[in-house]
Amino acid sequence: MQISFYVLNNNNSKVSETDALLDFVCRLTQTVLEKSEQTLIILDDNTNRLNQLDKQLWDLSATSFLPHDLIINKKNADSIAPVILTDTLPNGFDGVVLNLASSPLNLVHPNTKASQPAEPTSNDNPTHHPSRLLEIIPADSEQKEKGRAKYKHYQSLGFKLDYFPIK
Repeated sequence: MQISFYVLNNNNSKVSETDALLDFVCRLTQTVLEKSEQTLIILDDNTNRLNQLDKQLWDLSATSFLPHDLIINKKNADSIAPVILTDTLPNGFDGVVLNLASSPLNLVHPNTKASQPAEPTSNDNPTHHPSRLLEIIPADSEQKEKGRAKYKHYQSLGFKLDYFPIK
């Protein structure tokens, strides 16, 4: 599984950190949909931000939108949308996950049989097996610290990690 970290650096003082984050998530979502036929789940423990993202995906531009569903407080909701915004990763999901939550996912490395002890995760499920994980790290120092902890967590499980600074 490929795990990619995108670390934002908001140098534009006219744009709030939340707006910069949501703008990047919309662009990355569009890229994922263009390059993959797998379902994309955008996971976040901040339901206000999920609601903002829901609106922004519908209003992406004057001539387009990204079809999606917003599903909050449901562990196993069915959806046929190519993008699902949720606060809980469904059981057995094996597509692409874009994680905005503050905690890492509880993953098992494909070469191990059981999960190593982990920090508390952003969901109640024991382990997940997405095909790809995208971790977005906002520009503020508190979120960068949480991002470093996520990076160390996945690294300790033996995953290969990619790092992309975003200006």
